[in-house]
Amino acid sequence: MAAVDLAEWLVRRGVPFREAHGIVGALVRDSSSRGTPLAELVAVHPAFGVEALELFEVPSALRRQVTPGGTGPFAVELQRARYAERLAADSERLADVSP
Repeated sequence: MAAVDLAEWLVRRGVPFREAHGIVGALVRDSSSRGTPLAELVAVHPAFGVEALELFEVPSALRRQVTPGGTGPFAVELQRARYAERLAADSERLADVSP
């Protein structure tokens, strides 16, 4: 997931996607082959630097998850609210049928 976030981060800064994909792919391969954490390589890479390390922080990563039904805070709150409404409606319906 961090790889996608890193590529999107570069694209938002004007790097063409094909180039961003190549940069991130090379970093992931390097990280895997050397056994070095990806964040360490990103921190010293000229296209990223320490500014991009925010992408590896869990709260930041969760906030970027905005897909409906996903794991981001907004999506989870929407699902929680829908569940609460449905539970209330079901409880009301069951109360109407109880003797």
